[in-house]
Amino acid sequence: AEKYGLPAVVNLSLGGHVGPHDGTSILEETITSMTGNGRLVVASAGNDGNREIHIGYNVSVTSGVVLDIPSFFGLGGSAILEVWYGRDDEIEFLIGVLDESYGEVITSTGWIPPGIELKANLQKDNVHYGDVFVDTTVTDYPSSGKKYVYIEFSNSKGTNPFVIIQRPSQNDRDGGFIHGWMNSVTGRFERTNEVRDVLISGKTEKVSFKSGDSLYTVMVPSTAKNVLSVGSYVSRVSWEYDDGEVYEESLTVGIRSSFSGIGPAINPLNGIKPLITAPGQWVISSMPRGMGAPSYMISPDGLHYALDGTSVSAPHLTAGIAILLQKNPNLGPEEIEGIICNSAKRDEFTGEGINEMWGCGKFDISSAYERVQKVEREKKPPEFVSASRDGEGIVIKTKGLSRVELRYNSKIWTDMSYAERHYIKDGGEISGKIYLLLESPDGGINEVEADIIENGCGCSEGGNGGFVPFLMIYLLFFIKKGGKRWKSLQNGLKV
Repeated sequence: AEKYGLPAVVNLSLGGHVGPHDGTSILEETITSMTGNGRLVVASAGNDGNREIHIGYNVSVTSGVVLDIPSFFGLGGSAILEVWYGRDDEIEFLIGVLDESYGEVITSTGWIPPGIELKANLQKDNVHYGDVFVDTTVTDYPSSGKKYVYIEFSNSKGTNPFVIIQRPSQNDRDGGFIHGWMNSVTGRFERTNEVRDVLISGKTEKVSFKSGDSLYTVMVPSTAKNVLSVGSYVSRVSWEYDDGEVYEESLTVGIRSSFSGIGPAINPLNGIKPLITAPGQWVISSMPRGMGAPSYMISPDGLHYALDGTSVSAPHLTAGIAILLQKNPNLGPEEIEGIICNSAKRDEFTGEGINEMWGCGKFDISSAYERVQKVEREKKPPEFVSASRDGEGIVIKTKGLSRVELRYNSKIWTDMSYAERHYIKDGGEISGKIYLLLESPDGGINEVEADIIENGCGCSEGGNGGFVPFLMIYLLFFIKKGGKRWKSLQNGLKV
């Protein structure tokens, strides 16, 4: 796309729950860095919206959460848990095995402070309950500075539940808020909101047990800034298979898919998560050669099959955005998010407004396309009024709100605020001819080449015409309507 000067939208029907879910992981930041005007990324919200794989609560007292990790055919189950909390907080963790009454920790790792890596074989009286690996050495995660705890469970026999107990350290009596996600095929956190007396290492302690939930289950990298996150709703409940036989599901067309990943975003600045929903349960699509699908999913022609998931719903939005980019190839992530959200369909299932289940509602390509057309028609580029010296800086005045980018001798100054008066600091070396790029909030573009007025300007503050007593020559004045992107002038302004 870059080579041929074309826009691009990429679909990511993938994801997981490794990372802080706040846009600061290496994967998230890398994807975000690739987005921009005409460079868009769509990702699946994930299929864990009906599983209790998340925990989120304040650890101000000794708190605990119980894990259910089923054993597969007696071979032992496994799970990975990641817990994230603030850089200024300090929390200790204990991982152990509970008795059936939740009244005693049978065996445990003992209390583990930040900065420790530990392997433990959890057993007692010749009974092996499972193995655990704990790593609390990451105390300053790049980009966010958060602390990170990695816990791996293996060889769980499923006879007794695991428990993770936390408490504020001696150095931080206030504790802090934690978020955690379990990566497991069938594991989950139990729902247990109560305070119990628990015997831990021969000492009875009050433990405030917390429940797991399915909030914040939008997957990474759908959580990244500028990535458009897509959930799923039921679009089909029956289809033909096996020479005319009809398969039916007891679902209602239009309801949200129970598995669709749930928000909100950990970091609200990363956008609405999920942003929108699209058809994802069930969708008839082409079947890959050699695909071992159950017979009820395969269409009579043997070339198509029914499938579900947010991996299916995401391509609906991706294809829709491709259509919008045909109309305006310079749409950026924030513009697209606004267009999609403001044109979304809302009904008796989605409710009014934005929420963590549906995002903005259901994707409506027709309304979105109409909105792009309307924005294109209404774009009004800002008018240039004057450029004058003020001390060691330059004052740029416009008629109409704008952002300003000024180029002089291959150097660039920018003021990204939307205003009618811009002060370019440290511009003492600027004199004579300058190049300006002005952009209005709706994307209207004005490219200007002008001379600086050295002795001030008699124009009115808003640029509405006042008398200009000094000669100012406009060598070039281009108004470029449409969706031209706000771009850097590093390579020179073509005039």
